This record gives sequence, C-alpha cells and structure tokens, in this order.
Amino acid sequence: MKKFINDPAAVVREALAGVATAHPDLRVGVEQQIIVRADARLTGPGRAHRLK
Repeated sequence: MKKFINDPAAVVREALAGVATAHPDLRVGVEQQIIVRADARLTGPGRAHRLK
C-alpha cells in the first residue's frame, strides 16, 4: 500500500491542521502539537495550555 505524504517533516503539522478543520469543536495547537476539547480548562506550567 502506498502512502501519500507531501513532506515527511510536515506530516504531524498537516494532520493536526486537518483535524482542526474537520472538528471545529476541538482546540488544536498545531505548533504545540496538541489537541484538546474546546470546553477543557487547561492549567499548569508551560506553553501548551496557551492555544489560539
């Protein structure tokens, strides 16, 4: 089976962008590589909780 990948270095970023488009009910941080429910409260140290 062949797999279609434009750029192996960008696979995760492109997949997360696709998830964000397909599921507007989720908050997706493409650069942080994180997916959370839109109603989730994130707390704690680090930058992962600062999604735009």
